[in-house]
Amino acid sequence: MKGVSRSRLLIVLGIALAMILFSILVVDSRIKDASDEISVRHDELQSEYDRLKKIDDSSGEYTVQTDKFNADYDQMIGEFPCGITQNNQIMFLRGVEDEFDLRITTASYTDPEAVYQFMSVMPGNQEGYTLVRSTLQFPMQLSYSEWKRFIKYLEESGGLQVLETVSASYDNSNGMVDADVTISEYAITGDDRKEVQKETEVETGTDNIFYSGSPLSAGAGYQYYNAGTNESRSGIRNDLR
Repeated sequence: MKGVSRSRLLIVLGIALAMILFSILVVDSRIKDASDEISVRHDELQSEYDRLKKIDDSSGEYTVQTDKFNADYDQMIGEFPCGITQNNQIMFLRGVEDEFDLRITTASYTDPEAVYQFMSVMPGNQEGYTLVRSTLQFPMQLSYSEWKRFIKYLEESGGLQVLETVSASYDNSNGMVDADVTISEYAITGDDRKEVQKETEVETGTDNIFYSGSPLSAGAGYQYYNAGTNESRSGIRNDLR
């Protein structure tokens, strides 16, 4: 009996020892897994810390560049008009007439349409801006050299006026270019942008609404105007009716 009891005791002790060893192995494996996970997480956090530290060290440069970007952005916005009106388009044509010493007797317009929308970049300002476009079509006749200068004239507008389409023919007999052009005009609209219309100086009694002439006195308290053509007073009077 004593031998049997001793054998049982040894078996029990062996089983207990095996369970203890198994538990130790399981715990050690879990500790190792946790340690590996912590090590990986540590490396990730260290990498993120290094990245953020570089950003913090360069914060002064970021501030300078942000201010410069905001200034450039505001300058770009400011170069575009706040809207497009036929009144302003007429004054643009008047400027073309004065610049190239020609007459534009007809023109057609399209209503402004939205082509792009974007947000303000200023902190705390979420005003939406819209880039709008309107087309302006008109015929013109000028010399070949002036025609090339007209194209350069549009290029120097800074993108406010863009030559979209053109139909032109060259007359060898007089060296003149007869063209029909379509120009796209651009503006940026927004709630915080107020449109300013240009003052027109177009007189009455003219067959050319883009050109102002000198006032003529026709009596009876009326003022009639000649638009650079030798109109008779009766013709001017008919224009006013």
